[in-house]
Amino acid sequence: MAQTGKKCIVILLLALLTLFQTTPAIKTQNCDYYVDPFGDSPREGVRNFTYNMYLIVKEAFSLDSMMVLTAFTPIYLSARMLDEEVHRGFYDHEYHKNKDYPNKYIEWVTGGSMVVPVILFSGLMQFSSDPRVRLTGGIAFSGVVVTQLMNQVIKYLIATQPLRASMRPLNEDFCPHKRVHNGFPSGHTLGCAYIAVLCGLQLGPKWAIPVGATCAVIAGLTIQCNRHYLSQVVAGAAVGTIFAISSSKIINAKLAGRYSWTKNVEFGVGIDPKRRGPCLQASYNF
Repeated sequence: MAQTGKKCIVILLLALLTLFQTTPAIKTQNCDYYVDPFGDSPREGVRNFTYNMYLIVKEAFSLDSMMVLTAFTPIYLSARMLDEEVHRGFYDHEYHKNKDYPNKYIEWVTGGSMVVPVILFSGLMQFSSDPRVRLTGGIAFSGVVVTQLMNQVIKYLIATQPLRASMRPLNEDFCPHKRVHNGFPSGHTLGCAYIAVLCGLQLGPKWAIPVGATCAVIAGLTIQCNRHYLSQVVAGAAVGTIFAISSSKIINAKLAGRYSWTKNVEFGVGIDPKRRGPCLQASYNF
């Protein structure tokens, strides 16, 4: 099921990136370039997509990120003390059985949950006539890739140290004597928190409430399905919030006219006449 969910995500990413090139750009005064975040051609779309990823990572290293970490630290520490108590509500240690386990179809939806709250939402935003909604969707499309890449990096670094905070909770489908150290942070919660907070910052309560409610249910299901401890869900929410704030900064900056020089930059592959071999090319149109 997990492999099927990953394949669906990849197919949907490619389909949406192709669809974005066919949707007409909405031009408005003083905002004609950035209302169409993926540009007017596949090359421009890929360039903007990757450059937005770079901006999101760059803006994440800021004082605001430190403030988010400071605010989430006491919440995380409190959740760590409640991890085993909450886990006992969904797992029987004596008989090695899950308790109050949801329907298998709900479990599958949880495994593929990144499709609904992040990729699909950001794709539907591209059909909006509101410039801010359209740009928010475009940045979120790049942001979900960044968040999942960073999630894998953090998990890899944490897994190198056998810490209790990184252990997955016990589950009847796995051996009770060999624990896996790749549960910190929760990737599903990270992506959900990212899109929910970004919608709240840029689009207001009418977007944030339904998106946030959906994401909260998915985060809760990861605990009920014994995929993550409560503290790992809190950690995922913290990291997602950091990248949501950095993405919100980029949206405000682009709507204000910053980064306009990037539309004149071109990247490509060519043939070096001296070495008679392939090379990467970069140009700027004045």
